[in-house]
Amino acid sequence: MSRQQTDGKLAGKSAARLYEVVKEIVDRLDPIGLLALGCPDDEYAPEIERIAQRLATAKALSLEMVQAILHETFAEFFDDELAGPTERYREAAREIMQHLETLAI
Repeated sequence: MSRQQTDGKLAGKSAARLYEVVKEIVDRLDPIGLLALGCPDDEYAPEIERIAQRLATAKALSLEMVQAILHETFAEFFDDELAGPTERYREAAREIMQHLETLAI
């Protein structure tokens, strides 16, 4: 299990880039299926903001932790049934972890 260390303080351009990365991945994978139904492009904005904040302030991240953050956030904003199983968020977590390495956080 790979762990990405951070001092818990992601600011400026890196924080903005993290939000963009999370948005691109979440929107493309559309975990609840709302964008496929024709909902607005900003449908997941509150969830993406929460996810990016949690990622930016985490002391250390693993694939499993990112996956849990994604699932917990969608379960909180929607519900457990709509959020679906944790496994639904594995690909998004994997892609986010790859980007975290390039953002050097």
